[in-house]
Parts: sequence; structure tokens; C-alpha cells
Amino acid sequence: MKTRQQLDKKREDDRLRKRRQRSDPGYKDRENAKKRQRRKEKKMENEMLKNDLEFYKEKCINLEKKLKQTKDELMVKDQMIASLEKSEENFQNEDAEELDEEILSKNYEENSFITNCKNNDDLCKAACGLEWKKIDDLVDECNDLINNTTFKGKPRKQKKIANSKYSNFLHVFITLLWLRSYPTFQFMAAIFGVHARDITKIINRTLKAASEHFKNKLNWPTPEEILLYKERFKYFQNPGFEDVLFVIDGTELAISRPSNHEQERRHYSPKKKQHSLNLMVITLLNGYIVYYSVLQKGARDQRDWNNLELRNIFKDKLYGIIGDGGFTFNTKSQEDKIIGFTPVKKSKKKTLNPDEEKFNSDLSSMRIVVENTMARIKIWRVVKEVYRGYHSSSSNSIDYDDVINWVIFLTNQKISECPIRNDDYMSREWKKIYSVTNLFD
Repeated sequence: MKTRQQLDKKREDDRLRKRRQRSDPGYKDRENAKKRQRRKEKKMENEMLKNDLEFYKEKCINLEKKLKQTKDELMVKDQMIASLEKSEENFQNEDAEELDEEILSKNYEENSFITNCKNNDDLCKAACGLEWKKIDDLVDECNDLINNTTFKGKPRKQKKIANSKYSNFLHVFITLLWLRSYPTFQFMAAIFGVHARDITKIINRTLKAASEHFKNKLNWPTPEEILLYKERFKYFQNPGFEDVLFVIDGTELAISRPSNHEQERRHYSPKKKQHSLNLMVITLLNGYIVYYSVLQKGARDQRDWNNLELRNIFKDKLYGIIGDGGFTFNTKSQEDKIIGFTPVKKSKKKTLNPDEEKFNSDLSSMRIVVENTMARIKIWRVVKEVYRGYHSSSSNSIDYDDVINWVIFLTNQKISECPIRNDDYMSREWKKIYSVTNLFD
């Protein structure tokens, strides 16, 4: 908004201009000439802007044509590259088996240990945990998984067979040897003539490649399978445990002492006076594993049962579970009870009566299968001995959870072939019932 002084000045200027026009007859002509000059300059400026606009417009059209031409050329080049990659992949797929056979034969010729394992199944089973034929089957299963994984354990972006100097068979063989016998990387480097750092990379790549695949193979039984198990395990169950199909237990896996004081305290187990991780396992009555937890710090079975919310699996179900004295399946405050049994505990003031002793004996004879399964798991010395490669940070060279996924898969494979209890097994109480029946017959 203009001030009063500005308005007064404008009025004064207008009065002076009018007075000048009246006194000077040529003033008006000069003002009109200036206006015509300004209009002429404005017109010339507009024409120049119009010319510039047309020039830049034409330039943009030319650039668009060039861009389209470049895009077409790039599309043609991409198609050529794609066709070349496809032909290269086809070529590699055709010659992959021949290439692997050449590498394998080279490994057999150069390494006497592999040759001895090939010729002696007992030696192969003692060293790697599997017979030679089963190792071949495992290699076939892991082939694509290993090819699509880098040596850093990450998925390969380009899905094609990598011509590694180490064959997939050697990857699986070295990994199985490490899992079963748990030698040092330096010792394995001396056996295979490979640098210890390469041994670590081979094991890490193989474990990472198939870890998730093996983990996804394990599923909780469906309702239809539960009904079949009830009929199948009828003679496995002692009287009073007719609804029990599952057994649970936790086991400690010893690790090297963490350097961090806080982590050392969290991993310490007062029970066995060692630093450890806890593995929770649920099996069927024949020992087959149907669930295992991720590794938990320290060894506290009831804490892990609560934290993992395993109780929800058995809520409102017609099947139950048994465990050792370290578990409490139903507390007084919990209204929704599950079918769960633990041994009757003996106190200093009170001894067990004969019925309670018989209950504990019947429960133990059924629960022993999970202990047998734990023994099968710990055939693999990588989980039996103190694990040397564990660190509480995420920068582990070999992830212990990947090790567990492999060990559980291999253990279940063994239990499927040779169950802890065969289908014709009969519990002690059922044997008594049958012997009495045969006596009267």
C-alpha cells in the first residue's frame, strides 16, 4: 500500500507534466514517439523469443528422435546379450555333468583319502556319517542349491552353474567330514591339499545353501497323520498314557567361553558348569523328530518352553506330551489344561509310594526315546564337542543354526531308515497283558 507522501508526490508530478504540456507544444509529440519506440522494441523482443522457442522446439524433436533411436539400439543389444547368455547357459547345462566328472576324477586321483572312502563303506561311514551311495544321493539333492549360492553364503544373482575349481561333491564330502568328525580346518587342509581359509568357505557355502531347504522339510504332523500315529503307537503306550504321542527334552550344546562378560554370564549353565546353548527337541514315540527350536542362550528347559510358547501347540488337542522333571506343563493358575505328564517328584520328607514309583517307571520307559534321539544327534561330533566357532555377534563365519539344520536332517534320515522303536515294538505292560492272555488261552 502506498503512503500519503508517495501519493502526494505522484499528484505533484502529474500537475507538472500537464503544465509542461500546456507550455511546450512539442512535448506530446516526443512522448508519443517514445511510446512508439517502446512498442517497436517490445515487438522485436517478442519475435526474437518466438524464433528461440521454435529453435528449441525443433532441437527437442531431434533429441527425442535420437533418444528413440538409442533405445531401439539398446533393446537390440539386450536381446543379443540375452540370446548369448541363454546359449551359454544351455552349453553349460549340456557340459556340466562332464565337467563335474572331470573334476571328481581329478579329486579321486589326487586324494587317497577320498579313494579309500569310495572303496570302503565302513571307513566312509565312520568318517562322514553316510555310505558312499547316500553321499552321492545327497550331492544330487544339493547340486542346484550349491550352484546358486556364492562362497560368502549369499544367493547368486545370476542363476547359472559356476565353474568352481571345487566340485559340488567335494563341497558335500568336506562338509559331512567336518560335521561327523569335527577336525580342525588346518587338519582338513592338510588332507585335501586346500588352504584352511578355502575349507571354511566351502563348509559355509554348503551349509548355507541347503540349510533352509532341510529346515522346511520338517513339518508338524497333520490331523490325519495324528490319527494314524495313534493307531500305529498303540502298543508303545503304557496304561494311563493312551493319549501321549510326543516326547520333549532339551540338551546342552557346549560352546567356547565368550570373551564378553555379559554374554559369558548369559551363556553359562550352572547345571554342567559350562558355557552352552540349549536345543529343544520334540519327537514321536518312535524317536522321529517333528520339532526343534532355534538355539537358546543358557540351558533352562522350562524357560525355553515358556518363551517358545510350545504349550499353544497342545491346547484343546486330543493328544499329549511327556517330559522330564525339568518341565511343568500345567500350573495351578492355568485354566486350560493340556495333556502333559512329568515324573512325580520325591522330597526329603516324603518317599514315593508303589503306585507313584510305577507311574514314574512307565513314564520313563516311554520318555527314553527322546534320550536315544539325543544320542543319535550327538553322533555328529560338531554338536557333541565344544563348538569352537560360536560368537554371540552376527559376524559368525559358520552359523551354528545352519549346522543344527543339517544335523537334524541327517539324524531324521537315519531314524527313518532305522527307527529307535520299530512298528512291532510292544511296551512292558502290553507284554504282560499278552502273556496273561496267552496263559488263559
